[in-house]
Amino acid sequence: MKLKFALLLLCGFASLNASAHGIGAISLMEEKRWTAVQVGIWPLQLFDAGTNVYGLNCNLFLAYQNRDIYGLSIAPFNFCGGDVKGITIGLSSSIEGHHSGVIVSLLSRTSSNKGIQIGVINRCKEDFDDEDNCGGLQIGLFNDSDAPGLQIGLLNHNSKAWIKL
Repeated sequence: MKLKFALLLLCGFASLNASAHGIGAISLMEEKRWTAVQVGIWPLQLFDAGTNVYGLNCNLFLAYQNRDIYGLSIAPFNFCGGDVKGITIGLSSSIEGHHSGVIVSLLSRTSSNKGIQIGVINRCKEDFDDEDNCGGLQIGLFNDSDAPGLQIGLLNHNSKAWIKL
């Protein structure tokens, strides 16, 4: 019974998405496409990489999104070309936009960190014009950041860090 209900919900969600925007995600305007669930086995996924995710982003190999992710992203390898607000879990995670939330990865890299990076190697490379984009918390063996923040690890590199332990 539970399996039938779950399949019915999935089919209803898929048909809602298809009727709202053809084969793609829900859209009120062409450039504002979004979905609540993005799942797949890379390179195949339910919706194209240009779709915002407000909910679950899950892939069995590479979770690849060019737009924003708000929610939970789980995959062995995560890449987001937009902003991430939420939780990212994987072996390796790379975020090109602003990050605020939690990243739990062996290797994590972000262009702007206002959240927490937890891993073996954490890197925040400031790619934006405004300063202090990497002012979050980094916990790992090796931490590197371009702006003030808190770093806890064996080797910490940051000339602007508030505290190094």
